[in-house]
Amino acid sequence: MNYKLISLIFFLFLGCSNPKSLMKKALKNEKNQRYDIAEKNYLTIIIKYPTSDYVAEAKYRLGLLYKDVKKDYLQARMWFSQVVNQHKDTEFIKLAEVGILESPDYSGALDNNRVVLGDVDSLGRNMKIVTEFKKLDCDLYECNLKLFAGEILVKQEKRYYLKKGNEVLSCGN
Repeated sequence: MNYKLISLIFFLFLGCSNPKSLMKKALKNEKNQRYDIAEKNYLTIIIKYPTSDYVAEAKYRLGLLYKDVKKDYLQARMWFSQVVNQHKDTEFIKLAEVGILESPDYSGALDNNRVVLGDVDSLGRNMKIVTEFKKLDCDLYECNLKLFAGEILVKQEKRYYLKKGNEVLSCGN
């Protein structure tokens, strides 16, 4: 009787997943475009192992899924913000900050909205990114992105976004 009970407990522990194996499964599912399963894997890491070293990565990867696959920018920003606010000592903080900035609705596609982001040390004198939105039609916006090194324009690109309800769609570069 004890042998059967010990064997059952042993096999139960073998079947239990850990954050490392869940992360491997999630990444594999994501690679194979099984995004819903990957999402469940990431959520399991966050909920079941809240003190694990894999939580920051799981939150970051969820942010990417929502931004790039599901196009739910509000949800993406929520996951990225959690990384920025709760996991400051991880390698994922900078990636999450970039994820927030890359989201098309970050600055709010408003007519004549202008956002200037600069390096902290020089208050933007050494490097800055200027984003300007211009309303072209009732739901169509042009986004003009400019990257400056000092006063020199290094790169400029135009993007177009279409707002459909709460969704923002990229229309190409």
